[in-house]
Amino acid sequence: KCPGSDDRKDIDGDGTPDGCDTFDHRDTDSDGVSNQIDACPGFNDSEDSDSDGTPDGCDDSDGDGLTDYDERVYATDSTDPDTDDDGLEDGEEVYNYSTDPTERDTDSDMMSDGFEVTYSFLPTIADEESDGVVDGENDADADGLTNFEEEVLGTHPRDDDTDDDDLTD
Repeated sequence: KCPGSDDRKDIDGDGTPDGCDTFDHRDTDSDGVSNQIDACPGFNDSEDSDSDGTPDGCDDSDGDGLTDYDERVYATDSTDPDTDDDGLEDGEEVYNYSTDPTERDTDSDMMSDGFEVTYSFLPTIADEESDGVVDGENDADADGLTNFEEEVLGTHPRDDDTDDDDLTD
């Protein structure tokens, strides 16, 4: 008997009442491994189609830093390392920059996340200067082109003469 618990409840069916149970024996993906220690939830841990010693769900099929299981969690494409084509791999977005790997422009400031990271803008803050204007509409290098236009044209938003021809971009 477990004090303070309903001894009739045994959600994982292991014969130990829930109030006394220290281990969750449920196996929701039916792979023979309990949820509590399942390395790749939602995948059969015994399946290793490429024989690399890593269960399929723990593989990183596209090499972007997210396991195939994580690709499901974040709704990204496990065959495309940059699901949103913003210049950052999905794993970088999730683990390094806290950007959305399914949105090209996480903060909706008119510049892609990859462009912002490359040129030291903050990809999760749309108006870094708090001037009421989204960063893509600003002109960081005062060359007459907005940061958005610099991205479209492939010029450097923090260098007013990207090609060093003594003429502003």
